[in-house]
Amino acid sequence: MAGGVVLRIHITVEELAQVRVTVLGPVAETQLSLRTVQRRDRAVLFGGWRARTGPRISSDGRDAARLLSPLGGGLVDLFTLVGAVGCMDEGIERLIGVPDRLRAELSVLPCTPLTAT
Repeated sequence: MAGGVVLRIHITVEELAQVRVTVLGPVAETQLSLRTVQRRDRAVLFGGWRARTGPRISSDGRDAARLLSPLGGGLVDLFTLVGAVGCMDEGIERLIGVPDRLRAELSVLPCTPLTAT
């Protein structure tokens, strides 16, 4: 790792047994994917995927990406709002059910104009 610091973390078998992994679900995974497709960093890892995926995203999808995951900073925390869901429909229903919390999440984002591309 050029110019960086490498940390080595040692954990015991007992500590490892207590580790829990949370599956984000389709809503949060979609949001994070839309954020990743907008960015230009980590080209070695995501460049090919971005080249294949980016052109397939509709203009509505690009607008949603800019709103939910603006590159200027901020991120609507959809996982916290909807929790773990099994499908997009369930996640959307849960979002509809928490309009005040969604509005609060959106209020802290930098203003990002939506433009047709």
